Amino acid sequence: MANSLELRVPFLDKPLVESVFGLPVDAYAPGGERKYVLKKLMSGKLPERTLTKRKRGFSIPLHHYFNENMLLNSLMDGSSVKSGLIRREYIIDLARQANGVAINRLWQILLFDAWYSRWVHSSFGDSA
Repeated sequence: MANSLELRVPFLDKPLVESVFGLPVDAYAPGGERKYVLKKLMSGKLPERTLTKRKRGFSIPLHHYFNENMLLNSLMDGSSVKSGLIRREYIIDLARQANGVAINRLWQILLFDAWYSRWVHSSFGDSA
């Protein structure tokens, strides 16, 4: 996660962090097992399958948050499209695909457009 900040409230507790940092490495990661202490502490409090399941990414259920017209209209009116940086045809093609990959790409374009509008387009005015 080179370009993000992840905060988890229980792990920001200073006494907890100090306690864990005070442990020898082999006590909190015996045999290289990740999150050993956390799993031991939560054993009996969480279902076993929760403690042993493989790590997986978190995805945002974008299809629940956007209706297609709202997303499409926002993108078509965006600075990156108006400036010619992103082609309207590309956005329309993604919208027609209507699959998870295309929706994620539209979300990425929307985020990029928000950044572009704030940091680039506004710096150069209407000429960008």
